[in-house]
Amino acid sequence: MAAIKRAPWSLRSYAALILASAIRTALATGGSESWSRVLWVAGFGILICRGSRIIWWLLVVGNSLYLIVTPFLFGELWLSIPLSVIGLALLLAPESRRYVFKRDPEPSPASEG
Repeated sequence: MAAIKRAPWSLRSYAALILASAIRTALATGGSESWSRVLWVAGFGILICRGSRIIWWLLVVGNSLYLIVTPFLFGELWLSIPLSVIGLALLLAPESRRYVFKRDPEPSPASEG
């Protein structure tokens, strides 16, 4: 839980955004598959707040592809497109990138040996 509190505001906001969107969809459509999606999204939110690079890349690529493909396949969706743009901006915010791609501190020569 401490790792989530250390996450920058942009990643915590992204996790809240995708979770709220999943819950809204589950409430609108119902069914157990909608609620299992909420659990998956919550897991992705926790992992992105813990700084998972793989999840970060999956979300960035997924949001980018969604923005490119959705208008051609489904027509412009009035709520999905802006939420995807906001999500992509939160993922690509400088503090998000710094947190996900932070380097582990290298041991000093004095501490070796």
